[in-house]
Amino acid sequence: MSEHQSNVVASPPEDPYRPQLAGFPLAPPERTLMAILADSAARFPEASALDDGRRSLSYADLMTAVRAKGRELQAAGLGPATG
Repeated sequence: MSEHQSNVVASPPEDPYRPQLAGFPLAPPERTLMAILADSAARFPEASALDDGRRSLSYADLMTAVRAKGRELQAAGLGPATG
């Protein structure tokens, strides 16, 4: 292991809850997972989004399920401000 690598590994991050890659903070994503999923569902609605070998779920079906779960969570009182 090089000296630089050992220094990176040995140095604790300033914020232990901030995502790290080899000791360097990661930048916040430019797009959320929800935005990426919505874009994929709009562009490729019938394409397979999930496949476990027994069943397959299209992007359109996955988006429908995600939105339904979101409504269910909001109805239960959960939302961005409750984090």
